[in-house]
Amino acid sequence: MIKVICVGSLKEKYLKELVSDYKNRINKYHKIEIVELKDNNIIDEGKNILKNIKQNEYVICLSLNEEQCNTLKFDNFF
Repeated sequence: MIKVICVGSLKEKYLKELVSDYKNRINKYHKIEIVELKDNNIIDEGKNILKNIKQNEYVICLSLNEEQCNTLKFDNFF
C-alpha cells in the first residue's frame, strides 16, 4: 500500500480534483491512502507524521526545497 501523509489540506477545487484523479489512477495498481494532518507547529507536525508511520514502512520524504525528479528517476529508487 502507498500512504501519502501531508500536512494541511487542499483548499483549491482544481487541486482536489487533480489529487482525486491521480488517486483513482494509482488505485488500479496499488492501494493508496491519503492522510491529511492539521497545520501545527513544526514539532507537533513531526510527532503527528511519525504517529502515522508504522515501523516496517518504507518512507520517502518529498520537499519543495529539493531537486525535482521525473517519474523515471523516481522509479530508480525502487
